[in-house]
Amino acid sequence: MAANATVREDAARWFLRMRTAPLPQGERLAFDAWLNAHPDHAREYAGFDTLWQDFGATDRAQALASAATAQRRRQRRHVTRGLLGLAGLGCMAWLLRAHWRAADAARFTLARATAIGQFDPVALPDGSALRLGGSTSIEVAFDSAQRAVRLAQGQALFNVAPDPARPFIVDCAGARITVVGTVFSVDRLPGSVRVSVQEGVVRLASRDNLQAPLELRAGQVGAWYDAAAPGSTPQRLAGLRAEDAFAIERGLVVFELATLEEIAATLSRYHPLAIRALPAAGQVAPRITAAVQLRQVDDFLRALPHLGAVRVQRAGSEIVLSAR
Repeated sequence: MAANATVREDAARWFLRMRTAPLPQGERLAFDAWLNAHPDHAREYAGFDTLWQDFGATDRAQALASAATAQRRRQRRHVTRGLLGLAGLGCMAWLLRAHWRAADAARFTLARATAIGQFDPVALPDGSALRLGGSTSIEVAFDSAQRAVRLAQGQALFNVAPDPARPFIVDCAGARITVVGTVFSVDRLPGSVRVSVQEGVVRLASRDNLQAPLELRAGQVGAWYDAAAPGSTPQRLAGLRAEDAFAIERGLVVFELATLEEIAATLSRYHPLAIRALPAAGQVAPRITAAVQLRQVDDFLRALPHLGAVRVQRAGSEIVLSAR
């Protein structure tokens, strides 16, 4: 659905403001909030950016941005004369449609990182939406052939808008996740990449494509392992529920037979102190099943020795988990 005139005018104002002087912190936060509030906002802003690239001059960009805001005044006064050769929003909409493919593709890039305990929604110009968990880092790059995301660390929830002509590809460590339109989670854990599918179908493979991809459907969970032998295939994790990965939206982390390394890495994203797990060193590695409220991580750590053969110790500025 096309964005309404108010959204386009807001996009025009922000576009011009971003190119006249560095934004103060408060105004930058306001811009980020507006951009992420609805997919139409990012889409319209990307359209202005493409027009600016095509016209190639700041004065032209200012004319384009000013045209949108001037249209409302012209309508109130019933004035029909143009502004710098552009007939307001009607001409602007025509230009945006003419350049839509480029705006939605080659020139869109984004890098985003969250702090410990921070959740961050991200709207993409194709209508897709991401939700980043704590201590998560991503890079996004769209072109005419594909929509690509690189997840460097942490967990991201994806709601991907369908586009058969441009698959949506997530690279994480050595794993590659390919979709057309679906809802899924990608979690970078120690030694593995875990993919949980809520809706649609996802293909999980290694980046080098040495093996056949694993197809995951709604409700299924799969994993790719860093230390897997060349030619080995990603594995479907029977007994795990895909919906547990999305519990983070409710402030809840669900562990199902999780290793201490997985518990430490996950909780470190939401705790001010680093949490580290020591190797089992010949001992039987404990596996923990639990549901943890993010606001009660310290309570869970105190209870952890009662849930399994685990030792929890404070060592300087970190918390260390080990088998006992």
